[in-house]
Amino acid sequence: MSPTIRFRKYLAAVCLLALGPAAPAVTYLPVTDASLVDRSPIAIVGKVVSREPWGEAYTAYTISVERLLKGAVNALEISVAVPGSDTFIVPGMPRFIDGDRVILFLAPHQDGTFRVVELMLGAFREVRLKDSFETRAQRDLVGSTSLAEPQAEPARDFDAFASWIESRAQGGQGPGYERPKAELAVDDAYSESAPYTFLGSPARWAQFDSGVTVPWVVRLGGSTMAGGGVTAFQIALNAFNNQPTSNLAFSYAGTNANAQSIYLTDGVNALLMNDPFEDIPGSFDCAAGGILARGGYSTTGVTHYYKGLSHRTILEGNVVTQNGGDCALILFGGALGSAVLAHEVGHAIGLGHSCGDAASGPCTPGTPQDEALMRASAHFDGRGPAFSSDDIAGLVRLYERPAVCQGGGAFDSDGDGGYLQKTFYQIH
Repeated sequence: MSPTIRFRKYLAAVCLLALGPAAPAVTYLPVTDASLVDRSPIAIVGKVVSREPWGEAYTAYTISVERLLKGAVNALEISVAVPGSDTFIVPGMPRFIDGDRVILFLAPHQDGTFRVVELMLGAFREVRLKDSFETRAQRDLVGSTSLAEPQAEPARDFDAFASWIESRAQGGQGPGYERPKAELAVDDAYSESAPYTFLGSPARWAQFDSGVTVPWVVRLGGSTMAGGGVTAFQIALNAFNNQPTSNLAFSYAGTNANAQSIYLTDGVNALLMNDPFEDIPGSFDCAAGGILARGGYSTTGVTHYYKGLSHRTILEGNVVTQNGGDCALILFGGALGSAVLAHEVGHAIGLGHSCGDAASGPCTPGTPQDEALMRASAHFDGRGPAFSSDDIAGLVRLYERPAVCQGGGAFDSDGDGGYLQKTFYQIH
């Protein structure tokens, strides 16, 4: 009989919480539709034909081009590579299923595929209104974090939006495309749930259960942040270390000039400053907006049990900041930067958003969800990486610090001749 089963059999001792010392989502600034058209070399209306893995960290979608709105492509079917796969989880990335009709803002890549400009900001899926034949162009912003206060997405008529893009690309004004808000038809293929603010299905690091400290490194990139970004990152890591109800234990292991792209699983948990491998295409512009940072984790599909439930086992975490992002990250004396980095680490350990996206629902001012670090929009007030009770609930669900049950002597808990000391760790 396993020790874990014996532990559960004996619960008579007094249990005390051990309070001793504790040892890639996407962040963006909103862009206008006009700016999105102007910065994209190609825009299309297309239909998703199929999907397949593209290396270890991408998914390639075959798109049938129905209508060219801007630029040129050399085939009727093109391959669009989107970050994220079944084993490399990057929250906030656009995702599609076969048969989806889409509007995509694209740029050609040297590997022969196309990439979505500004990631989830440049991908729109056609969705039908409830009890109507009208359709809307909808972005999936689940798992992404806005640096601006939450704003409702405009209701874009799909076909009118496509015509407006085409006109804008040719220097015209185009027809109006915004429509009154209306209820969308339910789409079970895209339904998500986020219990305990999980990022999709439950995933966690198993090392902490054995008291292991997980090291992180920083690859410097000429950032003007204090210490090249190291200071803000250490503050972010220590926010998790200092949470007494969880067993998370991170360490800062110095700088590492050899840390690789977030799309390569190299066994190194790394923050990459100023995007040395173009993991985020383009650069950040504080005036125009765009993608500021990304974080995610890698898993091979191996699972383990925790609290009686199966969890994917996280093998590696990575965070990258965009070129030019310092203009935002240095605000409030660097507190915004440390909060953004802590939020991305939160995704890298398996947490989803507390509120503010389609999966978690709207934020209600004054609630723990609205005050959370993991809210879908950053708190623009200089508070830094501060946890609310909602964040703590998520941490406890995935990484609860074991309770220490104190007693003495030994006993045979199940009559099989095996003895267990009364002093033990109860794993919840």
